[in-house]
Amino acid sequence: MRWPATSRSGRTLDTEPRQTSWIQLRPQIPQLLDAILTGDCLSFCPIRKDAFLRDFESETDQHCSPALVSTLLALATLLVPEKMAALAASSPGGSSPEGLGYAFAQDAVASLYNGERLPRRIADIQAIGILALYSFCGGELKDGLGFAGDYGIAIATRWESKDDEATLPDRETCAYIYCAAVSFNRLFFLIEDYQKTLDELAIEVGIERPVLHDANSAVFTTNISGSMTDDIFFMRDFSLSPDDPKVLAAKLFEFAEWVYEARCNPDKTMEQAIEVYQNGLHWYDTLFEYTRKCSSQTPFTLFTHAYYQFGVMCLLTPYVLESIPITSDGTLPMAACRQAAGDIAQLVQHYGKLYNEANVFDFMTFFKTAMFSFLEICNAKIPT
Repeated sequence: MRWPATSRSGRTLDTEPRQTSWIQLRPQIPQLLDAILTGDCLSFCPIRKDAFLRDFESETDQHCSPALVSTLLALATLLVPEKMAALAASSPGGSSPEGLGYAFAQDAVASLYNGERLPRRIADIQAIGILALYSFCGGELKDGLGFAGDYGIAIATRWESKDDEATLPDRETCAYIYCAAVSFNRLFFLIEDYQKTLDELAIEVGIERPVLHDANSAVFTTNISGSMTDDIFFMRDFSLSPDDPKVLAAKLFEFAEWVYEARCNPDKTMEQAIEVYQNGLHWYDTLFEYTRKCSSQTPFTLFTHAYYQFGVMCLLTPYVLESIPITSDGTLPMAACRQAAGDIAQLVQHYGKLYNEANVFDFMTFFKTAMFSFLEICNAKIPT
């Protein structure tokens, strides 16, 4: 994917509008939205369906904008290609879904990056987040990193300006998107960090293999402590509404922050990793309290379980050659990582059976790759 460069991100952005009209798709958009919002990746760029559709129908722009519609349609070509194929065939020139998706993305880029600063409108900030998802799901990690960074910066700027202070619901929406954007960037950091960890492990055990980590990439970082956690929205007792998807997402963001802090610390130690791992065990036990009435068959629930297991691997893979127990029963880092990898394999297999593995573009694909790469190294050179 080739985006032209802005001074902000280094990407090349085509700022000449292509006028890929989605007006002809207007009747299909509510149905497409239902299909798109089932994707686990949307937890990192939450869309309030009722507010989006209300503003879409009334043509107001707080929760819906042309750029957001364009990015959602671009993402749809990856997440629900079978639904977009007929639409692509009927578009001018009979474009493929891939070509149509890229054209929609280019339209959004031209609209969002047409000034000196990032957008301030919630819908346009969400559109940048969707561009990051579109890039990542399309296999363009570097582009995804750039858009995710802009997404985090834009919502942080919006939050700090307190533009939504007058209405608590909008303030809550902004807060939720902010947490999601920060957690999104945390996941990108952990993905890159884990690739680096696997590269180092392969070298340490004497395996020659292609390098996974790109040393030239950089991930947006910010510290939300003190700026958001003392807000009224975050002082609620989440146990009062355990089956709310937002609560499950908030729990996931909490765990992601723990793992991120453990891995980004330049003075990180095995003792710190063990402490986070043990806290994570308790966190995982309480997770089932939050999902007791939710279906275990939803993409996001499966994703949450897989993310936890990936977090375990992020924490402990750097120490798999150590013989120091991490629990009172004598479990070693290697055993915990192998167990986590096995659990990811089962979750991904289940996910694929439920949602057509051929069309899985979300983060589950990366978890699967990380799991196989880890086991490949272990099975080749490290005894059980």
